[in-house]
Amino acid sequence: GLERDPRAIAWRGGQRLIRCFEPLSSGTTPAPWPSPGGCVVSGGTGGLALMLAETLAAEGRVALALLSRSGRVTGEAHDTALRQQKLDALHAAGVRLKLYACDVTDRASLAATLARIRQELGPITAVVHNAGVPDGAFLANSERSVTAYAEGLATKVTGTCLLDELTAGDPLQAFGLAGALTALTSAPGHAAYT
Repeated sequence: GLERDPRAIAWRGGQRLIRCFEPLSSGTTPAPWPSPGGCVVSGGTGGLALMLAETLAAEGRVALALLSRSGRVTGEAHDTALRQQKLDALHAAGVRLKLYACDVTDRASLAATLARIRQELGPITAVVHNAGVPDGAFLANSERSVTAYAEGLATKVTGTCLLDELTAGDPLQAFGLAGALTALTSAPGHAAYT
């Protein structure tokens, strides 16, 4: 576990600190999810977004605006088929959702997309930023440029900043950021993704 992982230990001010995680008690009340309204989900056609979609839709009270660079499900054939099946099942279950093509690192594109979402789905009450560009390349790899690393990191960092800035006037009740477990445990080649 992480309690034995040397990367999770720090020495500060003469004190040894060990990172550990405690489960929430069963009596913990989760924060209420915004309802009604619209939830903007970046990385919206990815596996995590589609896995969470039904919960984010709050039994149909929240419309989902699923953002992806292409505005459709793409990727490896088998994975794409599974994600498309999940999307079809969400539609069949009555989840109100719409796909939007948008690069969250492009201010003009994101601003225009958010304006369309407000017009088509109503007020934006939640944002869940899932977008990320995994590349699996090592930063020190001579085949990888700093530019490629920065582009991968921009999806997380610039995307977060722009979503925050461009929804500042919306009646937001939730703003969630998704990351990977590798942000805590590390994984070779995934620094920009986490």
